[in-house]
Amino acid sequence: MSQVRMSRGSGVVYMKRQKILLVIGVVVILAVLLFLAVACEPMATFKIENDTDQTLNVFVAASALDRVDISDPRIPAGPVEPGEILRFKGIPHTSFNTFLIEARDAQGNLVYSQEFKLQELEKANWKIMIPASR
Repeated sequence: MSQVRMSRGSGVVYMKRQKILLVIGVVVILAVLLFLAVACEPMATFKIENDTDQTLNVFVAASALDRVDISDPRIPAGPVEPGEILRFKGIPHTSFNTFLIEARDAQGNLVYSQEFKLQELEKANWKIMIPASR
């Protein structure tokens, strides 16, 4: 039977490896906790009513600034049938100050585009009506 001897150098390497693994473990735990903290941010439920006579595809964009920029991503909220209300929950409202609601018809034409401030949406209980064209 052979015996394995550990030299002083290999013990030091083993200790360094344990410290590195400990640091990596702590970093991973902190990353998971940060993700959970951000993921738990309150989300508002937009209630978007379609008062037109056509099915619309609704998009929502948000900005921490006073205006939504053209480069801010539009998040698809979904289609909404005529006379129906679309409920969309997908943007943490405490992180943003300005919201843009856009609606497009089946051909992709812009039918509705309106910016709202956070206070306006809170006052309206997050309800938005897309009016019939005049």
